[in-house]
Amino acid sequence: MAVAGLSEVDVGIIGFVNGMGFAGYSHLVRKFPGQVSRRRLGRLCRQGYLRYDRIFCKVEGIYRATAAGVKAAGHFLRPLSTVNLGKYWHDWRLVDLALLLETTTGGVWVSERVLRRRLWAGGRRREPLPDGLLTWPDREVAVELELSPKAPWRREKILRAYTRSAYDEVWYVTGPGRTEKGLEPALAGLPFVRLARWEGGNLLWIGSSSN
Repeated sequence: MAVAGLSEVDVGIIGFVNGMGFAGYSHLVRKFPGQVSRRRLGRLCRQGYLRYDRIFCKVEGIYRATAAGVKAAGHFLRPLSTVNLGKYWHDWRLVDLALLLETTTGGVWVSERVLRRRLWAGGRRREPLPDGLLTWPDREVAVELELSPKAPWRREKILRAYTRSAYDEVWYVTGPGRTEKGLEPALAGLPFVRLARWEGGNLLWIGSSSN
C-alpha cells in the first residue's frame, strides 16, 4: 500500500523503475508523457524513494528505486542492488524496446525481473525466461533481444527451450547492422519464432510480419 504524499504518478514511476531494474530520464518521459520532470524525480530522490547514478561519463544517468521507495510504493520486488556493467547497454536498450513495443502493438510489457518472480511463485522455474514478455488478453509473446552475436549452440539452446513453453510466440530481435544468416539454422523448424532487426527506432520483420 502506497504511503500518503505519493501521487499515483509517483507510485507508477517507482514501480516502473523497479520492475525494469533501472531507467533513464529519457525512458521515463516516454512512459509517462507530460507527467515526468527532473523536478519530480529530484523530489523523489531527496525523499529517499529513488536514487540517481551516473554510470558512465558524458552519458545519461539512471534512476533506481530504493528499499524505502519500494516499501512506500507497495511494490513487490526488491530494489536492484547493483548494476551489472556487462549487461548495462543490453538492459538500457531493453527499456527502449519495451517502450517501443508497448506503443506500437498495444501490448503490456512484463519485465524479466517481474516475470521471474511470477514463474518462481507459480512453481514454473523450468519455464524459459525471456528478456521480456509482451501480453494481450488472448496471448503472450516472449521477446529476446540480441545486440551482439551469440554462439550458434547457445542461441539454438535458447530457442529450442521455447518448444516446451506455454508462450504463443517468440519475437527474436537483433541489433542494428546485424545479419540474420547465422540465425537460419536455429530457426529451422520453429514456426512460432519471428525475427526482427531493430533499425532506426523501428522493427524490420524478416520473413514474416507481426500481428
